[in-house]
Amino acid sequence: MKTSKTKLLALSVAAIFTAQIPLADEINPPTIASSHFTLGLVAGFKDKPYEDLDSADKQIIAPLVIYESERLFWRGATGGWKFVNRPDLEVAAIASLRGSDGYNADDSDFMEGMDDRDGTVDGGFHIRWLPSDFGLKFTMVADLADEYDGYEVRGEGIYVAQAGNWSNQVSAGVIYQSEDLIDYYYGVKGSEARPGRPAYSGDATVNFRLQAVTNYRPEGSKWSYFLGGRYEVLGDEIDDSPITDDDSQFMILAGFAYTWR
Repeated sequence: MKTSKTKLLALSVAAIFTAQIPLADEINPPTIASSHFTLGLVAGFKDKPYEDLDSADKQIIAPLVIYESERLFWRGATGGWKFVNRPDLEVAAIASLRGSDGYNADDSDFMEGMDDRDGTVDGGFHIRWLPSDFGLKFTMVADLADEYDGYEVRGEGIYVAQAGNWSNQVSAGVIYQSEDLIDYYYGVKGSEARPGRPAYSGDATVNFRLQAVTNYRPEGSKWSYFLGGRYEVLGDEIDDSPITDDDSQFMILAGFAYTWR
């Protein structure tokens, strides 16, 4: 059963971080060297696959907040507790905002008569193993606020390179999204069906993702500047939906931040 307290928490978090910052780990990679707090600003563009979506609703302008300590962390829109915190291995329980998925029906003329598909709060765990420049990351999360009532599993390969004041991180991954998640964000209920927009119920699907972030921090400075991008090939169950018009999506972000240690 959906509880009003859980729903209120999800909406409150979403109101503060209306645009999820999904590359926060890459903008400021986890470290056990020292506790630090980072505050910055991010601007960018995320191309959603929905039909006739207003370009203004694809723009991202949001604060970047990162806090890192030996056990507790907050990275962009993901917070957690590290059960294992070693230079080569991080195992953590996490909660994160799914704020960049979904839409408001008035975002597109094509969506007239549809119910809004809201963001939510996911909870789960991740394991990040980075013994050298190459590593792996595994994440599993499920809906905590009973919006889509499903789950997502992600597996990624990571490459990290440091050259002077520059740091770069590239990752490629596979994302499994459950039937409930697909049906909520890309399905069309019978009551929403219209000519040219038939009822649709999606199944579980697999997406493929490639992303990269470059971070520059001048010698001795607490300021850093970053540029990142993500390209995702969407699964057939998303592509087949009558409310989508593309089988891929991309995102680009740029910004700056100041770090206190």
